Amino acid sequence: MLRLVPLLGLAWAGWAAPSGVAVAPTHPASASAPAAPLVVSAPPLAPAPEPDLPAALRPSPHESSGHDTAGMDHGAMVGEPMALADDAPIRSVLDAYLAVHDALAADRLAPEAAAALAEAVTAWTATAPPDAPHLWHREANAVTTVRRSVAALAEAADLDAARAAFGTLSVPLAALVEANGGPDGYGLDRFTCGMADAPDGGVWLQPAGDAQNPYFGTSMAMCGTRDAAGPSAASPSAADAEMQHDGLGAHR
Repeated sequence: MLRLVPLLGLAWAGWAAPSGVAVAPTHPASASAPAAPLVVSAPPLAPAPEPDLPAALRPSPHESSGHDTAGMDHGAMVGEPMALADDAPIRSVLDAYLAVHDALAADRLAPEAAAALAEAVTAWTATAPPDAPHLWHREANAVTTVRRSVAALAEAADLDAARAAFGTLSVPLAALVEANGGPDGYGLDRFTCGMADAPDGGVWLQPAGDAQNPYFGTSMAMCGTRDAAGPSAASPSAADAEMQHDGLGAHR
């Protein structure tokens, strides 16, 4: 029995605390002193890394933010598009059209503006306005004429051909702009020149002011009669015409 005591002492002496763990001595300072409790201290554990989840399983920002989303618009949260009217396509059409008009009034061709007009018309008439889904169907003949005319205008090799294409374009284009409703910031007037060899007496749209005749250019620059103010955002909109088309406005 006495032989076991040295062996236990050696075993205790050979034991060492693991790295980073401090062990306070527990043997009493004297035989009468109470034994101190064993105290073990260790550095705090590093946080476990976030699991790399597939995208479909990752929490959304609304879920992980901790904020109350009870009063939020859930349609916006899931990214549903808002139905906003976009007048950018018609603005591109009018910008290119007016550039062609200015060039013809100055006896010049504008092939780049004509090509831009052809692209803008295609984009504009490809998708109906949100408030008038039947617009292009209802104005199918005008749309066809406008597309053919802008293609001829883009291919015109001289002023005579360009002015002829511009004349066949302007009548249905003015009608489509009127049906669609003009965007804010475009104070346009509709002019005609009875001497022009063009449909309906040579129609064109231009900014408000003195006539700038695109059919005769500088030789008869101010030959033209202002018919009416061009369409604006305050004029009857395509939505009104759409109601008429659907029979909803028959008794107004």
